[in-house]
Amino acid sequence: MNKSPQVGFAPLIVLGILAFLGVGSITLIEVEDLDESNMNRLIVAQHTDPISGTKKIAIAKRLINSVDDKIKVHSFEGGLYTEKAFERLKQASQIFGCVD
Repeated sequence: MNKSPQVGFAPLIVLGILAFLGVGSITLIEVEDLDESNMNRLIVAQHTDPISGTKKIAIAKRLINSVDDKIKVHSFEGGLYTEKAFERLKQASQIFGCVD
């Protein structure tokens, strides 16, 4: 099995570095939407992104694909403390737990 890095919503700098390193695939685990309280940490959010309505995973995918559109981005929109998220984490070769 080809394992990919698994990322709970990492600071976008980590995702950007992984993308520039050319990892083959990344799995994102995140439940939150863009909102006023987290915009200061989502520096690649665009002014056209609806606040409360744009998934943070969508912003992360856009960043990764803007660096390298060949990277497979898998996502799980759900809480980290769920059985499905845990199953995905067990498949990881590396886990970056960048939470605030």
